[in-house]
Amino acid sequence: MVGVPDRSGSRRRSTFPPAVMSPRHQVRRLGSRGGQREHHAGGLSARIEALFLVPNRPQDDGPRARLHLIDGAPAWRPHVGDALVRYAPVGCPATAALVLTGAFDADTTPSLREALDAVRNPQIELVLLDLAAVRFGDAAFVRELTDTQCRPERHVLIGPLPGPIARLLDITGTRQAFDVALDDAA
Repeated sequence: MVGVPDRSGSRRRSTFPPAVMSPRHQVRRLGSRGGQREHHAGGLSARIEALFLVPNRPQDDGPRARLHLIDGAPAWRPHVGDALVRYAPVGCPATAALVLTGAFDADTTPSLREALDAVRNPQIELVLLDLAAVRFGDAAFVRELTDTQCRPERHVLIGPLPGPIARLLDITGTRQAFDVALDDAA
């Protein structure tokens, strides 16, 4: 257990080591209710957020994505840019689908990482990543996609892959590393 500063600046005890607990989660976990997360007036939004927040994140992973509800489903939007990662229910408890839209670069890719971390649980065996509406991706986006190969779940990219994303995967030589479904060029 280590002491971590709360909003008032005093130090409280935490069971999380500082290397795996981000400042955002320190504040949320060290609320005024004896370590319980404070629920806001949003009710459902607070419960969804509590389900999809992942406390075991490195401190140096950059700005956090904002968690939203879109059509009753969680969605992650970075603080900058127009990228959006939306959870889409598929009706199978062993499958999770994430729909990506917008442009993904070094500033917006952490929203994808948070979404992937949030859907990770022992029941999930397959994660579908719908890339059909992604306009742009850079090396950070490719790295996040290739990092999915190190996770225990199987990840499938759903197309058709947009031209810039298909070219990016071809140029980096990573296209063959992914299972791609519904792609015209595959």
